[in-house]
Amino acid sequence: MQKHRSQFGIDANEAPRSNTYRSPEHSPLHATEEMRDAKTNLEEDGGQPERDLDLLACHGWLSPEGHLYPCGFKQHDLLTSALGFENEVEIEAAGYCKLTMLMWNVHNRYGSMAITTEQWSTIEAWYDRNGFPYAHFNRLATQA
Repeated sequence: MQKHRSQFGIDANEAPRSNTYRSPEHSPLHATEEMRDAKTNLEEDGGQPERDLDLLACHGWLSPEGHLYPCGFKQHDLLTSALGFENEVEIEAAGYCKLTMLMWNVHNRYGSMAITTEQWSTIEAWYDRNGFPYAHFNRLATQA
């Protein structure tokens, strides 16, 4: 049974990672063991990218239709090419949202972009699936 987003929070028994307290929405996210074990590296032989149906990606591209395509660390260019785009300017212009180091880039760095309802649904499901604090998602959503 999955938790409802209102049940997310910081464990009261968990010690802060530094001497400075950070609220849940400002704390960095950390990959779960399941995320670390998930296959996300692309084959360098030009194989077709596979959708992340389990929503365990730490890095990747999210299509306007809400399909998450994972890649390994520093493999966004390889995935961009595998998805049929020349570079990040082109893929973002097509409406893709970048996930890098567990952070969603909901702003187009090269022009205007509106995150689709399908993308928001996938991002929210990714937070839920991995047990990340809803306050962190809420902060992301208010920045868009």
